[in-house]
Amino acid sequence: MRRRPILAFIVLGAVVAVAVSANALSNRTPRLAATTPESLIASTTKALSDSPSVSGSVAWHVDLGLPSIGGFRNATNPADIVGGDHEVRVWMSHDGLRIDDLLSMSQRSLFVSPTDAWAWDSETYAAYHLGPFEKTATPREPVSPLPVPDPLEMAGRALAAVDPTTTVDLAKPVSVAGRAAYVLRLRPQTPKTLVGSIDIAIDAARSIPLRVSLFARDASTAAVAVGFTSVRLGAIDPSVYRFTPPRGATVKQTRIRFPHEPAMSPTGVRRPAGSPNESFRTFGSDWATVMAFRMASPARGTKGSFDLRELLPYTGPLFSARLVDRGDHGWIVGGLVPQSELILISSQLP
Repeated sequence: MRRRPILAFIVLGAVVAVAVSANALSNRTPRLAATTPESLIASTTKALSDSPSVSGSVAWHVDLGLPSIGGFRNATNPADIVGGDHEVRVWMSHDGLRIDDLLSMSQRSLFVSPTDAWAWDSETYAAYHLGPFEKTATPREPVSPLPVPDPLEMAGRALAAVDPTTTVDLAKPVSVAGRAAYVLRLRPQTPKTLVGSIDIAIDAARSIPLRVSLFARDASTAAVAVGFTSVRLGAIDPSVYRFTPPRGATVKQTRIRFPHEPAMSPTGVRRPAGSPNESFRTFGSDWATVMAFRMASPARGTKGSFDLRELLPYTGPLFSARLVDRGDHGWIVGGLVPQSELILISSQLP
């Protein structure tokens, strides 16, 4: 009988040894064939242009240092994306897009096919019909009711914004969702930006972006990280994108429009298409671009409402913003730069 404790310790020791070995294997740097940043960018751009079929779980971590504002956030508010950790299931291919947001006691989903789209909320037992619409040659990008960052889209925009002001090199390979990946590192050349680097983990076999991480200058941990925790690269049954409201559900028709893509700045920031010069201005260029949006008089919010002054001025790890009050109107000024740069710009606004 006295041998049992000894046997238990032996078994426990074996389990710990296996766990430690498994952890060491999972953290081992993959051995990959030599490549160049230029070749990796070309293969990734080509893979993204082919509308790859990708499914799995996407998790994100966001730590922008935003203050908690009373009444501004709640469990179903898309503003929750500005902070915290979350994970969703996704399916995306040329045939459509599906997102399942599994909450503790409910589920929100988005189904998009070439000709139709639905949003589902199990908590309210309501389905929102966003279509139908005419079939197009390329997949649509509807405005999602779910706050879901997409590592493929983020990587595509980052690569499209690469220009001579960006240094591009390779970092140590990593393993993402069990798959070996190269790491492409983008670093701004200007010292005026708060951004230190953007790391894009790219599947070594299929050239599909698996994770995107944004680092503040001199930071060792990412302020924003979006990537797959599990992934499958292969054909997806088109029926995944179809939805039929369950019996007894409330169905609401909410048509959506698909406007043309607005212009992009060199840093990958969307500029409002057709915005008059008096309401939107830019200063500087590339990573140090500062944007200014004119607004009505920034009067203080009433009791119980959101007051912009509770948030601004804001300085985070990756960008800054401030409010410039001109009496009968105001300006919201922001960019991937420190407050000192915004203050210099503020004096140039009417």
